[in-house]
Amino acid sequence: MTFRYLRTRRVALVAIFAIALGVMAMIVTTALMDGVQRFLRDHFKGTNADIRVEHASARSGLVGHWAKIEDVLEQELEENGGEIVAMSPRMITPALALPGDRPRPELEDRTRGILLVGIDFDLEREVTPFGELFTRVVEDGLRVPAAQRGDPLKSVGGVPSIILGDTLANELGVSRALEGGMVTLLTGDFEEGERELGDRRSGVFRVVGCFSTGRADYDKMFAYVDRGALRRLRFADPERNLDANAAHLRIADSERASALAWDLAGRHPGLECRSWQDVNRAELLSIQDQKKIILVILFSTVIIASAAILGIVYSMVVEKTKDIGILRSMGLGRHRLVFVFTMYGLALGVIGASLGVFLGLQLTHGLDGVVGFLSDVTGMRILDPDVYRFKSIPVHVEVPTVLVIFGAALGMSVVAAWVPAWLRIRRWSPVRCLREE
Repeated sequence: MTFRYLRTRRVALVAIFAIALGVMAMIVTTALMDGVQRFLRDHFKGTNADIRVEHASARSGLVGHWAKIEDVLEQELEENGGEIVAMSPRMITPALALPGDRPRPELEDRTRGILLVGIDFDLEREVTPFGELFTRVVEDGLRVPAAQRGDPLKSVGGVPSIILGDTLANELGVSRALEGGMVTLLTGDFEEGERELGDRRSGVFRVVGCFSTGRADYDKMFAYVDRGALRRLRFADPERNLDANAAHLRIADSERASALAWDLAGRHPGLECRSWQDVNRAELLSIQDQKKIILVILFSTVIIASAAILGIVYSMVVEKTKDIGILRSMGLGRHRLVFVFTMYGLALGVIGASLGVFLGLQLTHGLDGVVGFLSDVTGMRILDPDVYRFKSIPVHVEVPTVLVIFGAALGMSVVAAWVPAWLRIRRWSPVRCLREE
């Protein structure tokens, strides 16, 4: 009876389609949200350490900021060995980047404002997986040569080296070959509302290659140089000026970063400590909240489909009332009869949910192509990288999530079929069923 009714009742196809649509939409949404969340976590961990530490001396611009932090942290290593694995200094300053080895009027439109990060590369690669970002660069002319990845910021021929974000390199129009492989950097104090720099100092840097985090906003804003080279560029007397803005720490368990940051700040009042979770908490929480809201909205599609199943089963029970009465009078129990109608709802749920899982997985794996096609057809940029920050759509399918969605769709289908069958069959006696017109 179950499969015969699947063939003859067209409304059943509507229910199947609605379930499939809801399941497909939920799988695609969860894969996209999980992918974005994982992408952001990887990005935050790829360019930032577990904990960022600043000392009060940084605000006064005094020399020895890194040494002051290092002294405190070495004491921590001695007293609480094992939690802090590695540490490195960072110095960050705003700058203007110009293509070529000298400013030229015809290239003024390619000038970009950036944040210049000075690092000690041998220490930095112990703290963040920065070296992995080299392998993500797609264009051959922008890649750091494999032979130079061990120490890419070493000066060659007295010219300091620089690593650009691949988006920034494309906007500047530079690479190892273009513009002689050189960029000019201008640093100083930015005048408010002006592109010019007060107390301007300039220097020429050799482009070693690029890195790519996958986030267009980051890759067009940041460039990395040796910390010593940045101090010489920024200050006329580098030995008597600030040597680092902050220290970055890697700890044994990155999930404990927030707790350890609070603990360090509590024991050392001169330190300001912020974990990567604290710095990026707003973005991480917003993704989770959006995922929950969207899933609730999409699950309403499955509820509507379940309502259709409820109506179908109810009409079936009404039509088969006399048959039910005959079967009851022959000794067939209520539970067996309810089971028959419930199986019909389960069959609808299995077909619809299975179809939804299949379509959802197919759409998820080809989401970049689908979005590109829709963008071409509509003339609008869907999931614009300038807005959503990633260059390709990140998706991540988690099997437990797919199973939960599949199970929820089946559960709603079974409940929707069981309710009308149980209510009518339980309340009506065999005699009443036989008398029903």
